[in-house]
Amino acid sequence: MRSFTRSVTVWVTSLDSTLLGRSQRSTGDRGNSQTINFWARLRYYRHLEAHREQERKEFNRLLAEAARQQNNVPGQDNLQGVAMCVICLNQPCICVLLDCGHVCCCHTCYQALPQQYCPICRQRIVRVLPLYQV
Repeated sequence: MRSFTRSVTVWVTSLDSTLLGRSQRSTGDRGNSQTINFWARLRYYRHLEAHREQERKEFNRLLAEAARQQNNVPGQDNLQGVAMCVICLNQPCICVLLDCGHVCCCHTCYQALPQQYCPICRQRIVRVLPLYQV
């Protein structure tokens, strides 16, 4: 995200200097720069929302696949030996957080995390997979 922010800043600066010309910039032209910055940030926000929606759909697809496979195994209790979410303490842990590999939260709480860091070790979360229990 830091590199994207840096590239957006460079893009906004280059676009601003192209549109206004470096010699023509004055304190009155500050509003144009802020408008461009606003639209760049709005575009980035929409990009993040689309990425989260895509991640949610992929997770739900994998979770449904795991449920189908689990239904094929007779005589197993679904919640036997499953740890509870460390955030809400209500739902079972169904997420594997990668790179650290912790299984510590439900998917709802994962989506509600303000930053994509593991609640146990604070390592950056690269990907989330559903937990398959056999």
